[in-house]
Amino acid sequence: MKKLLTIILISSSFVFAQSGWGVYGGFITNSFEVEDKSLSYESDNSFNIGISKQLGEIVTIGTGLHHRGGYVTDVNNDKVKIDGHVFELWSTWRLLTMDNGANVWFGPSIAFKADLDAKLNGDNIGDLKMEDTDLSVLLGFTVPMGDRNAIHLVFQESLKGVQLSSGNQDWESVMFSQIYLNFSRAL
Repeated sequence: MKKLLTIILISSSFVFAQSGWGVYGGFITNSFEVEDKSLSYESDNSFNIGISKQLGEIVTIGTGLHHRGGYVTDVNNDKVKIDGHVFELWSTWRLLTMDNGANVWFGPSIAFKADLDAKLNGDNIGDLKMEDTDLSVLLGFTVPMGDRNAIHLVFQESLKGVQLSSGNQDWESVMFSQIYLNFSRAL
């Protein structure tokens, strides 16, 4: 057992010792749309944080804690906040690089099933469960700020509806969309 742990620790230190690792975090504005068009929706603000790894000149992969949610005004005119964080994996491919190092990129993302809170006037009125993974597409613009720092503007949109359920009954199928303003630092 000690040998196995030693091998795992040494192997993982080789991976993390490679260049190209970074950390990111930032501000998100979230919204979603439900198939029921009689309801109205508003965006919500939150944060995200994660790690990334540059693979060569074009590809970047990453993972992090990202937000899903927004506000829905129901038929009783009550404003319900849907709120929660998801574990997300993503990868991007650089499409265009400018002379100053700024670049445009594109890629897929997958957010795993999560529990979201439903709140009315700050009080938890129930839990919504994401029954599906959220498959989405990312489109971003990066501006370098020196050798190790960068600012990223990111647009993200679900590719298919994500089924939400409350208790034993289905609630709605939703399409999430996010706009990120992130700061990253290469390690």
